[in-house]
Amino acid sequence: PRIRKSRDVLGGEARIRDTRIPVWLLSRFLALGRTKKDLLRDYPGLTPEDLAAVERYAEKFPQEIKDAIAANEADS
Repeated sequence: PRIRKSRDVLGGEARIRDTRIPVWLLSRFLALGRTKKDLLRDYPGLTPEDLAAVERYAEKFPQEIKDAIAANEADS
């Protein structure tokens, strides 16, 4: 699967495949107006299919994404 969760990686947050790129981060970038083209350039290991999976995941689990964004923004 393109979206994975493992307790030992990113504290169990949803991430792209075997990367350490959290779904909430990409979802947040898209919500802030970053384009898919921008993200594919900035994260060369990503594919258009990965970003489509991020969008589907965020639609299916909006509260999880919202909570992760809030928690991670509070840390910064």
